[in-house]
Amino acid sequence: MRTLLEIVRDLIIIATGIVGSAFAVYKYRKSREAEGVLQLEIDVDIHKYTAKNLVNVSIKVRNVGKAASFISSDVYKLGLLMVRRVRCPDGDCHIRWEQLENQKLIDDVEFMDTYGSEYPDEPIIFEPNTSETYSVCFSTDYSGPLWIRAELMDKDEYCWITNKLIILPKPQV
Repeated sequence: MRTLLEIVRDLIIIATGIVGSAFAVYKYRKSREAEGVLQLEIDVDIHKYTAKNLVNVSIKVRNVGKAASFISSDVYKLGLLMVRRVRCPDGDCHIRWEQLENQKLIDDVEFMDTYGSEYPDEPIIFEPNTSETYSVCFSTDYSGPLWIRAELMDKDEYCWITNKLIILPKPQV
């Protein structure tokens, strides 16, 4: 006949085995369900042409994660390039993006829209360790500081944002 101590010991061993197995399955599934991590980079080339500045903005989208990232067809139009003039008030101050809403230099540009026109119902997939570059060109006679922002939303509705501050020179006449 088994004693009460042996029964308790067996129950503890069984419970430990179940908890350990559940933890192992959890860790395995987490490692297999790694997330894609997108990194956005902005590169700007400025060319002087007559009385205007021609600006070429390149947006590089790179997946630095361990899994593919999907940009579904219903949200790739939320991949926006936004350009705002920066007006610096007298004295030192903190400047926030939201303060510059009425300082748009150009309308917001859906930079991934060229892909969507070719494949309107297909998601955009960024495999791990790959990148894709999108370009937006515009002209302006404005000279001074610009705040350029690119943002992109993935299928999980996580928004990836990058910013760059540049100064446009005075165009030559």
